[in-house]
Amino acid sequence: MNRPQLVATADRMVAHLRRINERDPGTRAMLRRGLGRPPEDIANFHAHAVVTRYLPERCDHATERAFYTVAALVAAQPRGARDQEAAEATSAESTDEATAENAAAESTPEPAAPEDTAEGTRRTFGQTLAWAVENGHLKGDMVRERLHLLARYRTDRLHRELPKLVAHLRADLVPIDWGYLLRDLALWDEERDQVAKRWVQQYHRTRDQIQRQRATNGEPATPNNRESEPA
Repeated sequence: MNRPQLVATADRMVAHLRRINERDPGTRAMLRRGLGRPPEDIANFHAHAVVTRYLPERCDHATERAFYTVAALVAAQPRGARDQEAAEATSAESTDEATAENAAAESTPEPAAPEDTAEGTRRTFGQTLAWAVENGHLKGDMVRERLHLLARYRTDRLHRELPKLVAHLRADLVPIDWGYLLRDLALWDEERDQVAKRWVQQYHRTRDQIQRQRATNGEPATPNNRESEPA
């Protein structure tokens, strides 16, 4: 399974998990119990029925763990965050239907989009953290330190520590692109340094872009985005 396929599969799983969040509190509670725990842990016993159908055949440890962790993270969101995602999903479905109707009416097929076209409309974890800092949800110093720690963790430690940061983000209704997060977690065993570098670079690049845009618009900086210079 290549990377775009991995993201697409993750998106399908997350769509299914959102329906579970809305309609099946019992299953949601069982998925939530696996938070921070490996797939073989007894806490994930009931999660297998939900997650297994989306797992690639003969996947490695990091990929398997990524699917179970994202499933638990989606299920563990507070009520406000779950409602936010449900509303966004409804809006997206309406947009997709309108787009399909317009395409059918015009009869001229659109060319296939390149694999990385979604980069412009989707948000990586580094970009998510930058947006959270620049909008006052997190302190810049804290995020920089947390990114430094996450970059050093091996896969199992990362999956134990990451839920704390994700919980903070979702409590403040900061959107997370679960498909992109799952992709990066799946790559962690083999490409940890590259994924961590991408998170850090995109964090700083996105903050710079937001700050420049605010300066251009004459808007004040968010107080939380001021941080001390590294020693």
